[in-house]
Amino acid sequence: MRRAILSSIVLCAAAIPTTASAIDFDPFVIRNANGTGDAPSITENLAQDGALCATPLGGQKVGYGTSYFDGMSFDSIQTVDFDRVSGPTNIVPYVNVWITNGSGKYAIISTENDYRGQNWATYDQFKVFETDETDLDWILGDPTVGQDAQKSGSQYLQKFDGVNWVNVTGADILATIADPGVYPSPPIGTGAPKNGTGVNIIWGDTASNYAGVYHYDNLTINGMSVPEPASLALLGLGGLALLRRRK
Repeated sequence: MRRAILSSIVLCAAAIPTTASAIDFDPFVIRNANGTGDAPSITENLAQDGALCATPLGGQKVGYGTSYFDGMSFDSIQTVDFDRVSGPTNIVPYVNVWITNGSGKYAIISTENDYRGQNWATYDQFKVFETDETDLDWILGDPTVGQDAQKSGSQYLQKFDGVNWVNVTGADILATIADPGVYPSPPIGTGAPKNGTGVNIIWGDTASNYAGVYHYDNLTINGMSVPEPASLALLGLGGLALLRRRK
């Protein structure tokens, strides 16, 4: 009975959404590849839950990153969401997540299209970049059990399901979130976030489709096992009370 009560406490903790202000995102400029004209900029909201991103020209990028999730498995992230304050309605800032196997392999998993509020366990629009593309099996876990991965012609990360190559979901990606700390070129290009942060919200691109201004707030990430410290303490006290009552 005691074990069952403790399991309930863990499940409650897993359902807590974590806001940007609670997990300390930092704004940073990734690059100004254009080199002339208006420079890119990013300014964090006073509430620390979003940013005003400006990339006036193609080849510019800015990021809003955190190390809060470093050391966790990629599949622990359940949803990422934010509210658009102003900016284009047909595109949104995308997410770049650095992953590693802890033994020298690394990659960036990037969202495609509008992922906001979608369940990452079933969302299947992830692309892979900044990595040795000849070996991607490690991203899905132990390759000895037949989990084969590849990068499609459209850059999507795919797995072989025994019959066909299909896009992976967030639940398939078992690698650990962490910035590698080293950025050899190749394979890591100048557009990769290099702020030392594992999870990054990105605005800008090499193409001009992301040129302009985008402002977002109310950024939240719902992840397994990432409750805020205060919430954890409350859950712990509640669990102790339950155990004491059962005694």
